[in-house]
This record gives sequence, C-alpha cells and structure tokens, in this order.
Amino acid sequence: MSEIVSYEQKGLAILRIEQDVPPKEIVQTINEYVRKLKSEDRSLNDENTLALGCLLGWQYIRGFDWHWAEVVWDFDEDRSAIGVLPRDNSLFINPMWWMHDTLNRRDFTNFLLNYNMVAANNIPSARPDEAVGFH
Repeated sequence: MSEIVSYEQKGLAILRIEQDVPPKEIVQTINEYVRKLKSEDRSLNDENTLALGCLLGWQYIRGFDWHWAEVVWDFDEDRSAIGVLPRDNSLFINPMWWMHDTLNRRDFTNFLLNYNMVAANNIPSARPDEAVGFH
C-alpha cells in the first residue's frame, strides 16, 4: 500500500496538481494529459506510467468509495492483478495496466468516459465478487 501511495504522489507531481482537487477533475486532467502525449506520439517511462495509473485508481477510491485489492482469477496465483473494486467486488479496474495499455496500444483514451459511467451507475451487470474487468 505504501508504494501505491508513493506513486500517487508522483502522479500528482507529474500533472502539477494537488491531492485535494476533486476526483473527477483529476481524472479529466489525466485524460487530457494522456491524449496530448498520444497526439504528440509520445509515451512515458514505466515509473511515470505506473504513477499515473495509481493516481487514476485513487480517484475511484476517493470518488466512489472503492478499494484496492489483489484479484486472483480461477484460483491461479499466476493470474492475479492489483486494482480497484467497488465494495461488493463486482467490477475490477486495473489502472496501472490500463494506463500502460492506453499509452502504448490503444487508439483511444477513455478514462473520463469510464469514470463518468461509474458516476452515472451505467456499468456492466456483474454479481458480487465477480470482479468483471471494466476498462
């Protein structure tokens, strides 16, 4: 947990914003920053990518009372990831993977869209403890 907190602080420094900015505004800033990087055909090193991913995850915690957890699929320890989930563990977002994938593979940046969908409760149908990926 201390590493995730440390990376959050690094993410705030990258974006030059304060932690007390409302979560949606931080997500919007992340979204705009990543779009700008992509439009300039630039990326980030692994540490800064991880920092922005952690910062993104914290906004779901601050904005929606989600929590950090490690999810293991099919009881296979080799298939696990750390991410954020709602209290019923129905959905799962791996913000560090998502940030990396968006910066390096995806043609689109949808962090703000996803955040707004969660805010509007426009989310996939999922049962408690199902941890359905929602990126």
